[in-house]
Amino acid sequence: MRFALLFLLLLLTIGSSLSATPAAAQRASAERARQEMEERRKRFEEMRERLENLPDDPEEARQALEDASREMQDLGQGLEAAGEEGLEESHEVSPAQGVVERKLAGLLDVKSTPAQAATTYVRDAGGKTVIAKVACELGDKRMIILPDGRADFVSRSATRPCDQPFKSNTRAQIEQKMRANGFADFKFVHDGYYLYAYNCSEGFYHHTHSILNTMLAGVVEQLREWGLKVHRPETPLVVVIFPDRRSFDRHDPMPEEVAAYYSGLSNWVHLYEDTQLWNSAPEFAMKQFAYTVAHEGIHQVLHNTGIQRRLSKWPAWVSEGLPEYFSPLSVSSKVVRQGKSEMPERVLRWQGPGRMNDIRMWELTGGDTGGSGRLISEAVSYQNLTSYGYAISWGLTHYLAERKTDAFAAYLRELSKTQPLQGDFKSRSGPDPLFVKHFGEDFEEVELDVKRHLTSSSMQRQYKDPIENQTYYVIKRIYKKQRTFFTTVVLTRSPEAARRWRDKEAKRMDQVGEEAAFYTIICDNADEARYQIAKLSR
Repeated sequence: MRFALLFLLLLLTIGSSLSATPAAAQRASAERARQEMEERRKRFEEMRERLENLPDDPEEARQALEDASREMQDLGQGLEAAGEEGLEESHEVSPAQGVVERKLAGLLDVKSTPAQAATTYVRDAGGKTVIAKVACELGDKRMIILPDGRADFVSRSATRPCDQPFKSNTRAQIEQKMRANGFADFKFVHDGYYLYAYNCSEGFYHHTHSILNTMLAGVVEQLREWGLKVHRPETPLVVVIFPDRRSFDRHDPMPEEVAAYYSGLSNWVHLYEDTQLWNSAPEFAMKQFAYTVAHEGIHQVLHNTGIQRRLSKWPAWVSEGLPEYFSPLSVSSKVVRQGKSEMPERVLRWQGPGRMNDIRMWELTGGDTGGSGRLISEAVSYQNLTSYGYAISWGLTHYLAERKTDAFAAYLRELSKTQPLQGDFKSRSGPDPLFVKHFGEDFEEVELDVKRHLTSSSMQRQYKDPIENQTYYVIKRIYKKQRTFFTTVVLTRSPEAARRWRDKEAKRMDQVGEEAAFYTIICDNADEARYQIAKLSR
């Protein structure tokens, strides 16, 4: 038997360049912000180039990934420290949030007050009189929610008293508006509360649909178990999937590291298909992107079920920690019959609230161990988070939700009263005051409790190192020449790479009059892949 081995090593992009919620420090000035963001972009690009050429040996590849992760965390912490000097002059938290807040410039200086009326008559962009919901008063302006779910700000003089209830547009009406305003080439799917508009591959759409639709009911159920008042979304939940980065930016330019985001202004989730990442990248990178989609979907759910009011700003640790608590997904693989071939295919499933977030736990493992309560004190004090800060916020949220459930629910109930355009927009010194009210300020004790929780046997049983436990695919090609069977084996972490190799080899063999069969062995980790290769080479 002849045996050949080929490693197909593909780009693995570090998560902070994919996440919609990367590190972004507050800057003393816009010029300084631009300089630091440019420096960060260059360093991310350097890491990207190194990771395009990972070593063949899995252990060496793992070490390269860990080194890059530490460098990423150091970069984020450095930016965070630099930003502490200029809290009064900048309110950025993340690139996507920063874009929204710049659009609200001027409005944040006016203290919002509760709405004086439930609804009002107002003219929409097309000049048609509609019934809008009044979200809050802003001096001589009003924040309103239009029937299509968009938030807008109008002069009080442009509104008229209304005694009719708010009535949302239907999904069909919103689709009609979108088709007339730049989305004519998109496909639309109406499913439950969701309206999907997509111009991507069917596979990518179905992955996204599966994540968001299964997540909604589970999140709402958990919120109700905590005793929170949850209402049905008043307007359709719009999810727009662009075919690529260029069209994503053409709609609304975003910083390079933003791959998906929820907009509190449009009430839409925006994302785009990165075909190389989704189909070709190793499981770790693909999982990070999928987590980002889930994370942004959670923001949309919280803002549309009465938990977080539109354009209110929660403390960063819970604003991001709660979506991280709900976000974990499982990535599995199955073998699909394609003619005479058996090829691998990835399957994404939402796991449910409070399940292990392997990526955040992986970031915490071997990271800054803190001490004297410093990690918790910083997490609940900073208005911006590094990538490591997101991991700490996940761990803190998980501990409070699982071990201090009643106090955590009470905290969320009080936090949910935060009015639109109120909350953590302005700088503050010291920890989140509501955190201190509900959980005290013995940060050292809280930090020890969080560590005990995360290292408990129940948590550790759930944890699977996302680097060591990436799925490998051993692809066998078997063909007969005269009386001898020949086997060639390819090892890859990419279903797309497996299919490309199959297509190329099938075409080549067809040209010489040979016929081959291709089979897939799914391996849960590198050790199992080594075993299968050794077994086949005997």
